[in-house]
Amino acid sequence: MSQISPTAPSATPWTFSLGGVPLDRFEVPSEFSTGHEIELKVHKYFSETGYPVKKIQAMGAFSAPTSWKGIFLYQDAADRSEKLDKLAVAQQPVLWVFGPYQYTVYIRRYIPTWKHQHEIEYEIDLEILSESTGVAAVSPPNVTFPAITQQFYDTGTTAVANLQTLNPQSFFSEYIAVVNQYNSIVLSISQNPIAQMTYSELLSLTDALTKFTGALGNYTQSLQNTAVLTADLEALMYSLQALNAFTMFSNNIKQVVGNGAQAVKLQNFVGSLFNVAAQYYPGADPTVIASTLAQANNLNDYYVNTPITLYLPPVFA
Repeated sequence: MSQISPTAPSATPWTFSLGGVPLDRFEVPSEFSTGHEIELKVHKYFSETGYPVKKIQAMGAFSAPTSWKGIFLYQDAADRSEKLDKLAVAQQPVLWVFGPYQYTVYIRRYIPTWKHQHEIEYEIDLEILSESTGVAAVSPPNVTFPAITQQFYDTGTTAVANLQTLNPQSFFSEYIAVVNQYNSIVLSISQNPIAQMTYSELLSLTDALTKFTGALGNYTQSLQNTAVLTADLEALMYSLQALNAFTMFSNNIKQVVGNGAQAVKLQNFVGSLFNVAAQYYPGADPTVIASTLAQANNLNDYYVNTPITLYLPPVFA
């Protein structure tokens, strides 16, 4: 029987997060303990013959508490440290994820020590309420909505720019309206602009995209019917590229805002987005899913205390 070398690298690095706060590289604790404490009732007595007898009654196994010392680094160190501190003060259950291991925990103690605004050491104690362990997915669902959708947008705008230089048409006035709206939304955002749009902003964008893709589709169809010259065929190539890219871009946006065919809505929802992630997106990283849910529903927290209609976007492959 072949054996796996204990030094063989893992194919997929495990994620590590607490309450939606991710830890990466040197931030992951060097060691921490997991396991169980067994509640035993021990009965001692002497038998009728005078021999000592011990009987043990097992009452149940409970997850043992855990703790570690860690560090927050990089520019968002203070923000993440503050997030953990608020979660501790809120006295609400949070999700601790370590690869395939998932625990619902309470933060019993959180003590940060400031070394620098980009370097905060801390001590943390956790009381484990429940655990749910499973096998890490070989290829977990990839929730990279911002990067994928941005790529569609970039491809489409490049194709349209090439098309404009060949044969400007009236439908570009609608395209310009879409671009102006998009630019006004993301003017002050430097990274992952689509991911940081609010729910209402995404809704407005879908309306403009519907008009634009419709006009672009009509234009593409007319080219397919009449293209003969080399310039017309080149324009047809760019128009098809733009139509395909902006159609995918529009579909992704619509799915995120809950207008897609596969969208699910939870009426009068109250509770944790982590629980929703575990129920509706099994096998995916719950921290990523919870973040996507919060973004799609314009929420500032992973815990909903006032009933809302919660939109559940699909996982993007």
